Amino acid sequence: VLRGPQGTLYGASSIGGLLKYVTVSPCLDGISGKVGGEVFTIDHANDIGYAGQGIVNAALVPGRLGISASYAYRNSPGYIDNARTGAKDQNDYSQQGARLSLLWRPTDALSVQLSAVWQKINSDNNARVIEDLVTRERIGDGLSNWNFVDEPFRKTMYYYAATIDYDMDFATLTSATSYSRTKTSQLQDGSLIYGVAFPFLGVPGVTDPGLAPFTLDLDLKKWTQEVRLTSPSSGSFEWMIGGFFTYEKSGNQQLVRAFD
Repeated sequence: VLRGPQGTLYGASSIGGLLKYVTVSPCLDGISGKVGGEVFTIDHANDIGYAGQGIVNAALVPGRLGISASYAYRNSPGYIDNARTGAKDQNDYSQQGARLSLLWRPTDALSVQLSAVWQKINSDNNARVIEDLVTRERIGDGLSNWNFVDEPFRKTMYYYAATIDYDMDFATLTSATSYSRTKTSQLQDGSLIYGVAFPFLGVPGVTDPGLAPFTLDLDLKKWTQEVRLTSPSSGSFEWMIGGFFTYEKSGNQQLVRAFD
């Protein structure tokens, strides 16, 4: 946890501080691993949740080349019912992710680390709870929604990075390159917004409100490149000089469909 502005190392968006997650680096000596699992319950859910994760960290060439690989999966049961359709526990979701990292140290002064991260989230519905507009009391059993159509959520993230460090005695030269892509798809029930207008559109034979699924698709691609020269931290005076470049491209597609 780094408090206060951290723009020198982490950019302008970290003006209020930073939570930094440091991932496991591949070891260059020996082999180790961990595996774990769990079973859990959620109040108001009828099914059991479960999860598992594992990691292996091994030296491929002792002292020079190492690899680290991990995978995790979690399935959480739903606990929101649908008071309109009668569906039970409609908001179950799953999460899974994997990471692969390779560390190469050809000399004591040079190190190269490559890494890739993948994560995926799938949810059948959201966890929204609906209240009566007049009484302000929750409908159904208190943990219920009122949607006409399912509202699934999907998100997939890919992240690739390459970091090169070279010790030049008087300073360390670092090059950090990354590419990420995040794809998000969400469906929202717009029937109470658009579907109620169907009888007023003048379509022959349409006299009742209809269904209106609203789909939102987001896509974000991002490149970053950083080069910096950093003095040793052992002296009474420290300095750093470098540059940072980023390129981002985003997409936002919205579609409202109409069904009688």
